[in-house]
Amino acid sequence: MAFLTSSQLFTFIMESTPGQYNPAVSATDVNIRFRDVTFNTTVERDDENSKYQTGTWFGSDESIIGKKLSTASAKIKMAPGEYTPAAITSGAPVHKLNYGDLLRNCGLKEIGVGTSATDDSAGIYIYYPDQSEAQSTASYSQIVFDAESATYQVSPMAGAMSNYTLAAEGVAQPWTLTMDIQGKAENVFNATSGVAKLAEQDIMRTVSDALRNTTVRLTNLLTTSATEVCVTSISCESGNVINQIECSNTESGINSYIITEINPVFTIDPLLKTLADFDWWSSVSTETFYKVEIDSEFIHIYIPRAQINSNSIADANGFLRNTINLRCLINIDNDLPAWLPISAAPVNRSSIPYYLGIEETLARY
Repeated sequence: MAFLTSSQLFTFIMESTPGQYNPAVSATDVNIRFRDVTFNTTVERDDENSKYQTGTWFGSDESIIGKKLSTASAKIKMAPGEYTPAAITSGAPVHKLNYGDLLRNCGLKEIGVGTSATDDSAGIYIYYPDQSEAQSTASYSQIVFDAESATYQVSPMAGAMSNYTLAAEGVAQPWTLTMDIQGKAENVFNATSGVAKLAEQDIMRTVSDALRNTTVRLTNLLTTSATEVCVTSISCESGNVINQIECSNTESGINSYIITEINPVFTIDPLLKTLADFDWWSSVSTETFYKVEIDSEFIHIYIPRAQINSNSIADANGFLRNTINLRCLINIDNDLPAWLPISAAPVNRSSIPYYLGIEETLARY
C-alpha cells in the first residue's frame, strides 16, 4: 500500500454552524483548482520536558495532550466569472464564480451586480471586508489516495478562517489568490467510498486574468492630481488577525476561529519618476492621502483612501523602481468605485477600506 504525492485532493465547503465539521463534499463542491497545497496538523502537549524528582538522573513525566490544530495554505488562479447567455442555455442565463465562498472565508462580503437569473449579460462580483463575515467558517480536507487500492486517507479541519494574498507577481503573470488557513483538527480517518474527485465538468471555463493592459492610478485627494504608474507586480495582503474561540466541551479544545481585526496592505513597484511627475518623497515625509485604482481586464481594485506607509528604491533590470506599501484608511467620504452602482452599495461605506471587483466573461473553452 502506498499513497502517491500526485494523487491528492484539497476540498473546501462552507459550514452552516461555525466549528461544526461539514463532511458533505459533493462533486459540485470540488470544482476549484487548488495548487501548491500544504497541510499540517499539530497536537499540542503540556510540557514535553517535564520531569519529577526520583532520586536518580531520569524522571520524565507523562505529557498531557492539549489542543489539536491544523494549518494549510493553497493557491488558485483568479479567473473571471463565467456567463452563459440565455440563447445558449435555451432558458435562463447562468452566472457563476466558483471561488466566491473562499473570499467569504477570508472575511469578504459579496455583492452581485448583473448576476441574477434575469440578467442576460455579463455581470460583476464585488467583494469588501465586512464584520458580518468575521466567522464565515469553512471545513477543509486534505485527501490522499492509495495507488494500489480504493482506500483514501482524509485529514480534515473545521471552524477555519483564512488570510489571503491577492497578487500578480510579474508582467503577464496570472492574478493569484493564496490562502493561509487556520482551523481545528478533526480526527484523521481512512475510507473506501464517499469522496468526490475533482469535478472538471463544474470548473469555470474561463482563463485567469493576467497583469497586462492594467492601469494603476494614484490620485492625490487634496490636489486631485492623478498619476498613472508602470508596475511589474501588485499584491494585497488581507492582514486578518485570526483568533481561536477556545471551548472546553470540544475534542480539540477549540470551537472555531474568528477574524477580530484587519490591517490590509497593498504593495506596488512603479518605475521611479521625477518628483515633478510623482512626488514620492512628499508622500512619505508629509501626511499625503491617495485614492488608488487598479484596473486589469477583469480584476479591479479600488482603495478610496490610502497613505504611503513606506517607500524603498532598488534596481530592477537596470531600472530604478519604488516599492511602495499603501496602508488603507477609513473611507471618510463614503467614496465608491465607478463599477459599483450606489443602488447596490453597502450602507456602512465609511468602514470599508477597499473594494475588489471580478467581472464575468463568456466561456473560453
